[in-house]
Amino acid sequence: MPKIVDKRKRALEMAQAATKVLARNGFAATRMEDVAKEAGVSKGLLYEYYRSKEDLFFAVCDILATQRPRKARGGKSLESPIAALIDQVAANYDWSPDFIPVMVDYWGKILKGSAQQRRKYIAHADKFYADRRREVREFLAACSSRNDLELPFNPNVLSNLVIACVEGIHMQEFLCSRGASKAEVLSMLGELILGTRAASKSKSRA
Repeated sequence: MPKIVDKRKRALEMAQAATKVLARNGFAATRMEDVAKEAGVSKGLLYEYYRSKEDLFFAVCDILATQRPRKARGGKSLESPIAALIDQVAANYDWSPDFIPVMVDYWGKILKGSAQQRRKYIAHADKFYADRRREVREFLAACSSRNDLELPFNPNVLSNLVIACVEGIHMQEFLCSRGASKAEVLSMLGELILGTRAASKSKSRA
């Protein structure tokens, strides 16, 4: 009896192998035969699932954008809801060591790719950020309902700020590891938000 192949699982395994190769070599230096070797399959079989390196790269980006933790990570003592919020957003970027290296090439597609590539990747990025903003708003709403946290900020503005800062902090660490640690900078971000809240409350009472 012929063996039944789960094509979806096989495609995922190949994309996961490609993630490691792309993070290690970068998009330009990655060859399909490198990915096939990492996945333990023939190059011909790889092409049956992915017609080009571009298709494979997009599949990798989709995996990294969707297969992520959706809640703050356990095992950490978080001093405030703001610290928990920042930790939750950060989990989207550091859950995999391959995320940021691949993301650098992802942004390269948006900045230097063809018009068709830019449209494709911008639409994909727009969904990623829309999901992150929604998660932040839901987190803030849950905190508000429990009276855990009151912030005098527009939730949409705060979500954009936190996401932009967290992403920039991770990117800075990847590009230049010298200086303060990522954990220290993320902690200061929380302190700045709380300090701004306290200043805003004092101003409103004056």
